[in-house]
Amino acid sequence: MLSPTVFSGDISSLYDTIQKAHDKYEEDIKVDELYSLHTAIFNPALTRAAKEKFSELVEDIKEVQEPSKEIAKDIMRILSDRDLAQRIAVESTEIFNGKDANFNEIVSMIEKHKQSIDEEKLLQLQVMLMRY
Repeated sequence: MLSPTVFSGDISSLYDTIQKAHDKYEEDIKVDELYSLHTAIFNPALTRAAKEKFSELVEDIKEVQEPSKEIAKDIMRILSDRDLAQRIAVESTEIFNGKDANFNEIVSMIEKHKQSIDEEKLLQLQVMLMRY
């Protein structure tokens, strides 16, 4: 699973809406549903300008061709790896700049990341076995 820190600006807002929608509805969300979910359900107090900006983002998404599942998995893995690297870099920089050196935090980040990768591989193996 990706950390929300991977995304910024409007994309962060979109990510948040998708997360909330999946948590609430437990099903796939259609691109056409994103605008209504974002503006009416999860952010009803948005300004007109913010709604228009989000609408433009949704329209841009509609024009993009969806990648294959394998390519999407690679993209998600790369984003997740980069997010972890960025969080480790921030923690390392804080230690370099005088924060007490508690490397357990960095080790914990890496262990959680490895665990999520192992769980994903196990799920992929289960899916493959179910096909046979």
